[in-house]
Amino acid sequence: MRRIATLTLVAVLTVALATNAKALDTVKTADDTISGTIKSVSALKVVVERGSTAREIAAGDVESISYDGEPSVLKTARIAAAAGRYEDALESLAELNLAEIERREIAQDIQYYRAYSAARMALVGNGDIGEAGSKVFAFVSANKDSYHYLEAQMLFGDLAEAAGKHAAAQSAYKAVGQAAPWPEYRARAGVALGRSYLAEGKIAEASGAFKIALNTPDTAPGVQAQKLAATLGEARCLAANKKIDEATAMIEQVIKQADSEDHELLAEAYNALGSSYRASNRPKDALLAFLHVDLVYFNSPQNHIEALQNLTELWKEQQMPERSAEAARVLRDRYKRAPR
Repeated sequence: MRRIATLTLVAVLTVALATNAKALDTVKTADDTISGTIKSVSALKVVVERGSTAREIAAGDVESISYDGEPSVLKTARIAAAAGRYEDALESLAELNLAEIERREIAQDIQYYRAYSAARMALVGNGDIGEAGSKVFAFVSANKDSYHYLEAQMLFGDLAEAAGKHAAAQSAYKAVGQAAPWPEYRARAGVALGRSYLAEGKIAEASGAFKIALNTPDTAPGVQAQKLAATLGEARCLAANKKIDEATAMIEQVIKQADSEDHELLAEAYNALGSSYRASNRPKDALLAFLHVDLVYFNSPQNHIEALQNLTELWKEQQMPERSAEAARVLRDRYKRAPR
């Protein structure tokens, strides 16, 4: 009896070890971790197989995928990029040679995180916008079957917009809005498209794009956040059409509703308020609004850049050239941007 029990235990351990010996791919979402074998990947979904069961995961829900057999430095780079340590991510990936990577999905991840990290750095002034845009465009062009594809399209749009290439940015945002089946992505694309039109002075087109987000019939937190951003965009459209009181009322309502920890949204709100005040010839009120961003919400780079651009001009108008020069210096030194 004892010998039988021992043999049974050995058999169980052998099966367990054999099962564990087979490394698995791992898909991480916000709510779950799914292990198995990746059977297919596209811009819209990832299919994971475990035994006789296959599970489809929306690409928009995927936070990251770790692949069987991937270089350990790729995992290190993913963690660094997720934490905003983009230089560390690039350093980890520098030693990898794509020509030596056999599995396509692993090569795609390496290319993506190289482009993504370079882009994030360039958008805050730590790198060349054009060079980063070329890297992201190369990824988008060659990897339409990657689960990173739509996110990369949004990123390319942001880089193109930062470079003043509005048509290219709008094309990227429209591609996401048309392809993405998820409400949050469509709302994000609508907000980004509206901002690009605003930058061009195309107010009617901007308002139409913001309404894409505002009319999204979904109550998910991510969609609600985009609706607040779209409300700020619509307020800017109203201000541009000289409907100042209506615009400022909308902005102040967003400020009241916003989470106090949502610095990105609040920075955008105070910039919108400053722009409305400038449109109504209230330079001192505009100064206070943009200073709010400069002094409190400076950790939102894109909004800080907008605030500094306005402060450079407003301080000059107020006959305070030293303050104007200081704002221009921060623009150049921190963000590699020239005053308008």
